[in-house]
Amino acid sequence: EEEPEEEEKYEPESEEDIAQLISTHGEKKAKVVYNIPKKGVDLIVNTAKKYNFACDLRKQDSLYLSSKKSHDKWVREEARIREEKGFPHELIKGKALQRVHPVEGYTLGLKYPGSYGINSFAYCQEMKNLLLKKGVKIYEDSEVDKIEANTAKLHLGSVTAKNILICIDKMKTEFDEDISKKLYHIQTYLAISEPLNDREMKILYPRGELMCFDTTIIYIHYRPVMGNRLLVGGSSPWAYYSPKYSYSPKIIEKFIDKLKKRLPNIKDIHFTNYWAGLIDITQDLMPLVDYDKKNRSIQYAMGC
Repeated sequence: EEEPEEEEKYEPESEEDIAQLISTHGEKKAKVVYNIPKKGVDLIVNTAKKYNFACDLRKQDSLYLSSKKSHDKWVREEARIREEKGFPHELIKGKALQRVHPVEGYTLGLKYPGSYGINSFAYCQEMKNLLLKKGVKIYEDSEVDKIEANTAKLHLGSVTAKNILICIDKMKTEFDEDISKKLYHIQTYLAISEPLNDREMKILYPRGELMCFDTTIIYIHYRPVMGNRLLVGGSSPWAYYSPKYSYSPKIIEKFIDKLKKRLPNIKDIHFTNYWAGLIDITQDLMPLVDYDKKNRSIQYAMGC
């Protein structure tokens, strides 16, 4: 079913850049795909603001950084398409980049608005509390073993509903063998720094907070969070698609060392905690959102 004409336009922002979306899906489908996360971000931001959620919601422009000269063409291509589509953006290099975000070794930057940082766990807790106040029943720690027709079977009972939305992370084959085969995972790591003082933060972000990521295949990403801390994420080639968990601190230490070389102003900053975990993905890195083939009252939203 075709989308209405007014929906077939690009609106920032999606994690995947516009050039890659068009290359993968074609012009028409890329427009539809690109709008999905934008609408989701708008919904989350508007809800958090409306109900004053305590979830560290921060407006942070994105800064896409070229890791080396040979990667500049990817950043320039993204800038070209943004120019063509009429999106606000700024292509930054040399001393101008240093004035926006003092980095070393990055050869080019593409800055654009439309992105936000958020504590997603805090947002979910705030949303849960809001729904409870509105009379919605929520059952935590109630694992669904299987679904038969329109009934979810739990180990201590069952729930029957007209419509069922299934959002499962790392679905077991016992739950649904066919759907579970469509999902895999990537392993990623997060680390958080000790608090920086206001002067240190101002040096890092002289013109406002930024959400930064680079052009390496397994990219480093980082942004400021509550308490003047830096949240940093990354992985390694051998752990990224590994079928087994790897909790080795060497991985997180390695990409923190890389980041400190790029950001000499944080070379003496300690990172106090780190986490390792698996994120569900699909083969083409696009989320699986679809109806169950046997029962259209059941929908899946997975691999997000």
